[in-house]
Amino acid sequence: MSNNKDWKSEAERPELEGKLQYHIRCKPGDVADTVLLPGDPDRVPKMSKLWDESKEIAAYREHVTHTGKYKGMEISACSTGAGGGSTSSALEELAEVGAKKFIRVGTTSAIQEQIKPGDLIISSGAVRYDGTSENYVNLNYPAIAD
Repeated sequence: MSNNKDWKSEAERPELEGKLQYHIRCKPGDVADTVLLPGDPDRVPKMSKLWDESKEIAAYREHVTHTGKYKGMEISACSTGAGGGSTSSALEELAEVGAKKFIRVGTTSAIQEQIKPGDLIISSGAVRYDGTSENYVNLNYPAIAD
């Protein structure tokens, strides 16, 4: 292993020609600052169909990405697949190509009896025993939306 702190293994963040990201198959300029993140790739075209305009940017494995406009605002959607590992890959690569705001959309479960199937839930916090987030921040740090 090199002592050069700028050294980076190709396995750490593989990148294809032209800064094309390995997992999501997007490059700088392909995605908006704001990205919606469903887990299921089939939800991306369902969401983007509701926008004023949209186009498919990439579809590779569990990651489908569309970019377009909704009410004058540029927006993207990129599916993350299931679990923390594939979500982590998508988020890191989306940030690498210029995304700045990430909004997770999709299914959830609840333990409160007043929450019924089909209810709109906006989470303000979460328990982080997922096995991935501890690589970014200590588990004691609260997972609370700002």
